[in-house]
Amino acid sequence: MNVKKNLMSWATGVAHGVDTVPSRAATVIVDHGADIDAVRNGDLVGPGTVLFVPEDAATEDAAAHLARRGAALFGYSGSASVAGDEFSPNRDFYLELQTYGVAAFVSVIGPTVVRIADIDDFESYLADADAAHSAGQFAEFMTNPAVQLADATAFGAYLGDDGPELRVFVGSDSVSTSPAGLSLGDPTTLLRDLRASWDSAQQSQDGAFASCGVCTSQAVDSAARRAALEQRPWLAHYLDAVAALRDLRARGIEDATVLGFGEEADPDNSRKAGEPVVLQTTESAYLHDPRRNRTVEMPRLLAPAALAVTRGLDASETSDLESVRAVTTGLWTLGFGSASDDLVGTR
Repeated sequence: MNVKKNLMSWATGVAHGVDTVPSRAATVIVDHGADIDAVRNGDLVGPGTVLFVPEDAATEDAAAHLARRGAALFGYSGSASVAGDEFSPNRDFYLELQTYGVAAFVSVIGPTVVRIADIDDFESYLADADAAHSAGQFAEFMTNPAVQLADATAFGAYLGDDGPELRVFVGSDSVSTSPAGLSLGDPTTLLRDLRASWDSAQQSQDGAFASCGVCTSQAVDSAARRAALEQRPWLAHYLDAVAALRDLRARGIEDATVLGFGEEADPDNSRKAGEPVVLQTTESAYLHDPRRNRTVEMPRLLAPAALAVTRGLDASETSDLESVRAVTTGLWTLGFGSASDDLVGTR
């Protein structure tokens, strides 16, 4: 069990090494201790569930009861829903919560979840994404390895496993997948009924559009959010590029640029979730696989071939055959099969 991966998955809506099954929720955060009895006796928890409750409700009796069901209980201090607060499931780990508009102006000290809390935050997020797409300039705080975007599946990230099987937030007499989410039931609601409510709300909020229409419905107008995403079909690739920059910065590589943005932006905006991200520094090129968060390093001279191959273009126009073969080997290393495979949407 990796509690940090559970918290990351719960915050973002993207499964980071956390399994989802229809018989239980992977991660549940209870906002009020009074609701723990309803949750621990319901069917949200099961083998593999990680349940977080206010520390005064994390009793030995509750922990023993949940352990018999194969679930783990953690008491926390702070809040999982109040921006500016900290969420701490133990004395060695603190997760800071910030709104998007504030995060750009404060120092990131440790793990931080950045939440789009209102329309102003959303417009700031879009402005930063547009600057990256048109000029290749990424907001510094977004590429900090300690930062994660909350409810990323509502803002362009691959929808994937998001839903009540991945994450549940039990608020005051209501349950959703996020503190800003549409209410799907109450603490006694069965998981299958939460799923039915999520499916129904998702259909009405987003229809066939592949983003989460549930988790931010109380923060950002769904129609405005959906319209903005439809105008920017490259947002998934933008968030994958942000993740790639975080990965390199975590290794001490601060000067990387992302190919395919700025002057090299894809003219038909066809880049999709899960497609390899190509980066370069003054010395090296990198292929990043957002599906597995893996990166391989290559000689810098292979960068043009890597960009052409991952775009599905004829790399012979910009590179020799040997370079193309080297890029293909890099893709094989990342698990994409071959350069001719469909490289997108394969999570």
